[in-house]
Amino acid sequence: MDIIAEILEVDRAAEEALENARAEKQEMISEAEAELGKLTGEAEKELEEYKASKYKELEDECSKKIAEIDSDSQKEKQALEKAFAEKRNTWEEGIFSRITAMP
Repeated sequence: MDIIAEILEVDRAAEEALENARAEKQEMISEAEAELGKLTGEAEKELEEYKASKYKELEDECSKKIAEIDSDSQKEKQALEKAFAEKRNTWEEGIFSRITAMP
């Protein structure tokens, strides 16, 4: 009977070890899932920060380009106004003389 008792004791110990291993496995899976959730959250946060940073860079770049275009347009407008002011009298006199010279 000692052999049967030993076999039963070994079987019980093996069953207990298996149950402990299953519990440890489940705990490790739960910890891994929690860590995955944490890492996913951190990655999403970093992605949002990166997107916001890139958006700000592009917005600043666009604002700079718009300011340059506005400045260039203003300079061209001033040049046209100056040219018009310089030629206005000549054009008015030419138009007036053509109108008055018509038969």
